Amino acid sequence: MKKISIYSNLKSNIKYLSFGVPKVLKELNIIEKETESIENTILRNTAIDSLYSVREDCLCYSFFETFPYVNKDSCARFISSLLVLTAYLKELCSRKDLFGTECTVFLYNSFLDSLVTVRQPSNYYTKCPYKNDGGYLLFLVKRCREALRDLPYIGVVKPSIEEYAYKYFSFHVNIFTSNLNVTDSIMAWGESKNDKTGLLTCMEYSAACSNLSLIMALFATGFDPYAGIDTVKDLNYLYFPCVNSLYSLLDSYIDLQPENENKSIRINFCSRYTNQKICESRIIFLYRVIFESLSIMANSSYHKTFIKLFISRFLTDYKAYMGINNITTRNILLSIKKREKSLNNFYKVVKTIGAVSAG
Repeated sequence: MKKISIYSNLKSNIKYLSFGVPKVLKELNIIEKETESIENTILRNTAIDSLYSVREDCLCYSFFETFPYVNKDSCARFISSLLVLTAYLKELCSRKDLFGTECTVFLYNSFLDSLVTVRQPSNYYTKCPYKNDGGYLLFLVKRCREALRDLPYIGVVKPSIEEYAYKYFSFHVNIFTSNLNVTDSIMAWGESKNDKTGLLTCMEYSAACSNLSLIMALFATGFDPYAGIDTVKDLNYLYFPCVNSLYSLLDSYIDLQPENENKSIRINFCSRYTNQKICESRIIFLYRVIFESLSIMANSSYHKTFIKLFISRFLTDYKAYMGINNITTRNILLSIKKREKSLNNFYKVVKTIGAVSAG
């Protein structure tokens, strides 16, 4: 396997800001233009809301464009299309007038179709009271499939991508069709699927199944001529469940708010911790497990940079310093900085992309 310079993460930060971020923003503009063809008002508003809700996630994941051998245009297309598609599905299926209905299965088939390319696209709005999306959902599916076809070594990563796709599908269909309340449904599903190693709680395992970090890492690896079965095995070990779970937990942590009573049901994976101190300790624990595992990884500096980037992204959010979160966030950062002195540098990067995003 080709050795990557220990200084490559510094170069990748420059590439990230110079190429990764602008390319994914360009792709988001293309998708936004497509929302104009949606005839149904509710679907159009949902599409627009979901598009803006994942803007920062797209910018964060665009770091995968800097990985060795990656086709940046294809990667930006895949990141933006898959994230917008999943956000659209969550936003739509969590509407109170759709929550718990069988239309969820048909809608989430679009997610499977975007990643499992042997499947044939179908009518995703079967059983859904809202139709006439002007081909928007199929447009997103096709863009994901086209990006996957660009992978020169897709055979290496395809089995893992498809295996995780079904986990993600199973989790969301279960949550959005369950008769239980959201939190109880997440706990019940996690208990039935958790690998029982004791590493993660049921809620944390569910959080891992709701995140796309593993998919993005696998996609980037599909361009690497030096990647083999062992590389993919190491990726699965690192990202699932721990990296996926940490990303989802941090996302939930900064948004510990009551559910929106007017429009939709919201999922928060930190809501079942008995108190904030336990939440803090679990986030720190996952961080330590992840960084202890990084030594076995090919291109470990790239994965390490991505992880520090999303940690910085969430812990620089103003909500991370509201109320009791202020104490928790400072404790998390104190623990992390004992191991990672360079985290402040990532704050600067996050602030830079935040300014770009706002612009």
